Amino acid sequence: MSWKDQYRDRKEASGLTWDEFVDQKLIHVDDIADSKLDDLTEHLEAVRNEYRDLKCEVFEVRKLAESDEYDL
Repeated sequence: MSWKDQYRDRKEASGLTWDEFVDQKLIHVDDIADSKLDDLTEHLEAVRNEYRDLKCEVFEVRKLAESDEYDL
């Protein structure tokens, strides 16, 4: 499903006209306050770091699970 289909489905579910839907549901990046963007950027960076750390941990667990030393 493309992003166009997703927005079309959301618009139809809302019961709004396209103009009303765009005015109420879509936000242009220029309309977001800089402080809000800074907060989102900071949060995104924290999520990236957590994802990276979890990815490393999963890799290590898989290696341990595959090793003969830890066969159950």
